[in-house]
Amino acid sequence: MLEDKINNSFIFVDKPPNMLSHEMTSWVGRIIGSSKAGHIGTLDPKVTGVMIIGLGKATKLIQFFSGIRKEYVAVIDWKKEVPEDFAIERFSRFKGKIKQIPPEQSAVARRERERNVYSLELLEHDGRFSVFRTLVDPGTYIRTLCADMGGKMADLRRISAGPITEKDCHIMQRIVDASNLYKKGYPKQLDNMLVSVDDMIEKFGIRKIWIKKNAAIGVSNGSQLDYSGIEKGDFSKGEYVALYYGKMLIGMGEAISNEKRGFVIKPVRITANRKEIEESN
Repeated sequence: MLEDKINNSFIFVDKPPNMLSHEMTSWVGRIIGSSKAGHIGTLDPKVTGVMIIGLGKATKLIQFFSGIRKEYVAVIDWKKEVPEDFAIERFSRFKGKIKQIPPEQSAVARRERERNVYSLELLEHDGRFSVFRTLVDPGTYIRTLCADMGGKMADLRRISAGPITEKDCHIMQRIVDASNLYKKGYPKQLDNMLVSVDDMIEKFGIRKIWIKKNAAIGVSNGSQLDYSGIEKGDFSKGEYVALYYGKMLIGMGEAISNEKRGFVIKPVRITANRKEIEESN
């Protein structure tokens, strides 16, 4: 049923300008009819582009899709006219490992921290302004990057978040239209917009581990997974994995060992209970 999907899925939204991220997230949840909504990666009010929103029970899994690189197209105002060579040289200086102090208006502690700038490419230059594209670690502040380079951010758009690009996103009006059609008995458009948790796990390359029924019941009660309870699947110590019993997602776990014996995975987030597991085929 689509109602079930509405309360356990994700939707990719092209955030418009002049809207707070949490306001937009709440608005999308209400329009679609979800019991709860949460987003991955906050954007400043004037910033546009890719935003991933979890709906209903899927909000509990947001943390497993959060540590992703982001790509942006930005405009930097150098405050005065500069030659193109100046912009190119400045960009080259800020590629690689950089140190940042978050801006005063940020919600995190203002301590210096290291981030990676994987690419910083000049797209267009016109006297005082340069348009550039950059791929950065999560938690990198582009406004701060522009200030550290000697300019100020004039415009910003997020064009990708991990594997999700702006081509995958839906503008607000289309979401409203799809919701209205659903209420009138035409669910296909909204159904096509919603991304299941299973599909998110695939898109983000999270490895799947299939486990035996007794092991699944144990995990659902918070027990660590012994290697003997695994039917198939590979993992490496330190990574998050998705734990399945058949087609049912039991929850997300963290691999705590590379050994092929003993406790190897500890549950981090449980999504199925004992009754659901016992009644499944």
